[in-house]
Amino acid sequence: MGTITKSEQFARKMSKIIGGASQADRDAVYKYMTTRNADASMISNEKVRNAAMQSKKEINILANKMIEQGQLTKESFDKYYDQYLPRLYLYYELTGRGMKTPILAARAFRSI
Repeated sequence: MGTITKSEQFARKMSKIIGGASQADRDAVYKYMTTRNADASMISNEKVRNAAMQSKKEINILANKMIEQGQLTKESFDKYYDQYLPRLYLYYELTGRGMKTPILAARAFRSI
């Protein structure tokens, strides 16, 4: 199974868990995902909390791989570390509107 497929499966699984959460937990996930060193305990549902923590960890791992491949600068990584998730994409995930991953993001996954 290719990296894109694995990444897409992971994203769908996390989206289903987080998207099915209460509005309060979805709001907490947004704050957690966009705040550096945020405390995940603000997310009351344990399953949703674990999904958010795993998602944030995977985003940071992907960012490090992108630095290694020259697709992301260390300066950008340092500036946004542990607090960045494209807000438009996150908005669509939290509202259940199912925005598809942009093609450029898919290309980044291909090279990993």
